[in-house]
Amino acid sequence: MIVTKSTVPVGTGSRLTRIISRKLKEQVDFDIVSNPEFLREGAAIEDFMRPNRVVIGARSSRLWPS
Repeated sequence: MIVTKSTVPVGTGSRLTRIISRKLKEQVDFDIVSNPEFLREGAAIEDFMRPNRVVIGARSSRLWPS
């Protein structure tokens, strides 16, 4: 699992998947997940140290079995 720890543009996960897949020397299963930060202006350190929410997004069903 590779986690992007920031708010990134739409499509970043797909782009990272393509880049990483091209660089691998052998087939490896991996997933890209997103953990965006919600930081308020003037309170970024407090929001980082004590987040009031944690959001994690992934497309893979193997990460979140039903």
